[in-house]
Amino acid sequence: MITWKFSRICTIPFILDQIRLFYSKFYQTIIDSYFPNVLTSLTQTTIEAIRTIANNISYWLIHAIEHVYDPLKITLIQYTQAFSSILLRYTSLNHLSLTVHTMFLQSSRLITMSNDLTHINFNDLHEQINWLIECDLNLFIKIEQCFKNLFQCQTMLTIHNWTTFIDTLLDDHLILYNNAKEYIYNARQFLLKTNFYCSLILRELTLHYGTSLGSFHLLQLFIEEYLYYRIEQKISYYLNQSVINLVIENLNNEQQQQQQKYIMNKNYQYFFNDDDIDDDFESLSDDFNDPRNILKPLSPVQIDDFILPHGTVTDSFSYIFEDLQPLSNELF
Repeated sequence: MITWKFSRICTIPFILDQIRLFYSKFYQTIIDSYFPNVLTSLTQTTIEAIRTIANNISYWLIHAIEHVYDPLKITLIQYTQAFSSILLRYTSLNHLSLTVHTMFLQSSRLITMSNDLTHINFNDLHEQINWLIECDLNLFIKIEQCFKNLFQCQTMLTIHNWTTFIDTLLDDHLILYNNAKEYIYNARQFLLKTNFYCSLILRELTLHYGTSLGSFHLLQLFIEEYLYYRIEQKISYYLNQSVINLVIENLNNEQQQQQQKYIMNKNYQYFFNDDDIDDDFESLSDDFNDPRNILKPLSPVQIDDFILPHGTVTDSFSYIFEDLQPLSNELF
């Protein structure tokens, strides 16, 4: 087929929709085949190979589709960037899960973490949260109880205990919402609140010189990344669309916000042109240098018995007032 005919066909909306559908299923199938479960153990060689592909696939694609017209080019780049983003996040989470799993095998580290946890005043943390964001504290109380219960089972603590704890909390929180808009909003709020709570715990450990600070920081990273992954999965399932389409939607929203900011900046530059401001300052300077606008003081005025603000009356004391008037008024 002649190139220009192919390019013209690819501008038809129906054809573009079919191409989007194909790439969505194609990339999602690759993701699901490598990560049926994001916690599935992968070799270091496999992880490095996946990350190499994810870091370079966008450049390879851009070079390969230089001759393609914009509508199709934009579509291919969007899906490839989303695919790359998901691969990088999933490999990072997989690596984190392996590291945390190794950490839980060391009983001495678990004992130290459990001891450091007892030094945290959770009631004080809850008061800070209530003052800062004014929300229901039941969620944070549940997280505190789960934290303490999990660290009490030191010999049986595994990565799956933590994922079960996160999944249970998330399910209990989202089961209350049936509307799509409320479901998505509260899922994101759950992520924000949980991350905020984890950061407060880490701050308290830092202030109390907790010796297991590094271990808790690693655990915090895993909880935040896994929670983000689970919320993304649940929203995509609730909306009945693939994760890659969800990521593309978020990327499009970010681009729209950037375009709006760009338009606002252009409008600001239009209404507040620096050249116009410089011209205004030059005109003001010319006015000041005009001899007709030179200011000269009036003759001194002597006032006796002047009353001060606090009711004090002056006796035979002179005040000199100078009133500035332009010479052009010819008062002198």
